[in-house]
Amino acid sequence: MQHYRTQPAIVRHRIDTIANAITRAKSADPEAVRKALVETQAFAGVTGALSYAGGSLVPRKAVTVIEVGRRAELAAQITPDFVAQP
Repeated sequence: MQHYRTQPAIVRHRIDTIANAITRAKSADPEAVRKALVETQAFAGVTGALSYAGGSLVPRKAVTVIEVGRRAELAAQITPDFVAQP
């Protein structure tokens, strides 16, 4: 089983998301890929499900909160209602 560290997993998720968009667009044309990206809904990548909404290229993705005490435990999984544009 391959183990992913945080950064490589995020990069792998981005690459897989773009590859999926290219496949769905049936083209590597930037505009066709962009259109396919903004239509992405619940894409299951290595870091969880990813969706784009309202024509924005800022993804809607859950944030996982881990509580660390005697052992690490899942405290919450939150999908923000608003994400500022970069």
